[in-house]
Amino acid sequence: MLSRRRHLRGRGASSLLLLGASWLVLAGGLGAGEVVAVTAADARSEQAAAAAAHAAAAELAADPGAGALSVELQAARTACHLPEETAAPAACAPARVAAQRVARANGAGVVDFLLGPDPRDRGPEPAPGRIVAVVTVEVERGLPLLRRLCARHRPGAALCVARATAAARWG
Repeated sequence: MLSRRRHLRGRGASSLLLLGASWLVLAGGLGAGEVVAVTAADARSEQAAAAAAHAAAAELAADPGAGALSVELQAARTACHLPEETAAPAACAPARVAAQRVARANGAGVVDFLLGPDPRDRGPEPAPGRIVAVVTVEVERGLPLLRRLCARHRPGAALCVARATAAARWG
């Protein structure tokens, strides 16, 4: 009878050990899944930012008035910083729309757009020069375990989104 009790105790302890190990493997697997989701979202945001910045530069290249925009930006010693700026030159809008369109096509949203003259081209008198487009985008990470947490937090919480910035130059 005594040996049977010891045998049952040993079996109970090994069952608990096996259960704990199973939970550890499950948690490790889910954690690895989270790492993959984070890494994939980071890569997607970097690609979307680069594509959006280059789309803005391509839009400028197709615009015959881009040289005049460069002069206007240098004369004002400013940049098109959208959406914050209310008096941005109208010529900035097509580049911003192109950046937003390409970002959306890549599953991202534009959170900041800056279009300005290349600082290397600034001189005492405004003249046509290079224009730099800087685009910041956000991509939802879609973390399986933290989906509820992300839904409760404000949009754009650092844990829930991947943010990336890229620049492209025209001229």
